[in-house]
Amino acid sequence: MKLDGFIALAIGANRGMCRHFAKQMLKCCAAKAYATARQPVQIDLPGAAALRLDITTPPRSQPQPRQRPTRRS
Repeated sequence: MKLDGFIALAIGANRGMCRHFAKQMLKCCAAKAYATARQPVQIDLPGAAALRLDITTPPRSQPQPRQRPTRRS
């Protein structure tokens, strides 16, 4: 499998195995790498674009569901 020039996305790349994977992808063959974390300032991978991603909290801009009107008898 040839992987030269691919675009990588590493979720949770500020520490642990995901940080290691992102580092290796940048080192060997990724044309571009996006590294995500809850706090992107913690990402210290040269060449990676740091993005904020927190899947544990709901988005603030999510539209609220409409209330169905109640029927009166």
